[in-house]
Amino acid sequence: MPDYVLRPYNYWFIYVAILAADLALGGPFGPVRRYLIHPFRMPSSSMEPTILVGDYFFVSELPSARRAPPRGAIVVFESQTQPGVSVIKRVVALPGDTVAMSKGVLYRNGQAVSEPYVRHVDSIAASKVLPDSLWQIALLVSGGRTDYAPTPNDWGPLVVPDGSLFVLGDNRDNAYDSRFYGPISLRRLEGVPVAIYFSRDRTPGGADSVRWDRIGYRF
Repeated sequence: MPDYVLRPYNYWFIYVAILAADLALGGPFGPVRRYLIHPFRMPSSSMEPTILVGDYFFVSELPSARRAPPRGAIVVFESQTQPGVSVIKRVVALPGDTVAMSKGVLYRNGQAVSEPYVRHVDSIAASKVLPDSLWQIALLVSGGRTDYAPTPNDWGPLVVPDGSLFVLGDNRDNAYDSRFYGPISLRRLEGVPVAIYFSRDRTPGGADSVRWDRIGYRF
């Protein structure tokens, strides 16, 4: 008889988390009955410090989670550049909003936005001209400009098209987001993160240990 091959979901902490969630909701299999959820692992640092590499969390795919989210919400959506790949970012502007950035400060509808969760770590990367600005020129409030040369920290103002969202990573100098590929369609929304059920530090030079203090964190 062939050896059993472990699948991505065959980890003890996933089963413990599902059992704990089931008991919390009155079991048996409460999450299956009441919520359409799936586990997600954070592979990159683009949402740090809010979500760390090695955080495992549940994503709700309820119909309500696929509707237009509020500004500031964290969402999971299908990548615009890699079909079938799920991405997680923060919504900073809704359809019809005017959004811009100056010296790393986000402006929405002419007002500076308070973003205590944002991290800036690489001023050199933030000052480089974005490789593709044609889509931005099409959305500029001032219309087509031949002198427009946006950087990750200075761009806009842009008008978010109908049926779209403008999303950014919290780790601003190390995030591939709407500044590079433009607004995302609402049709790409897959869900919203609910809670962290496991977290392990696997970063280079890290302790390779469980981050117990992050388990149970709710978004």
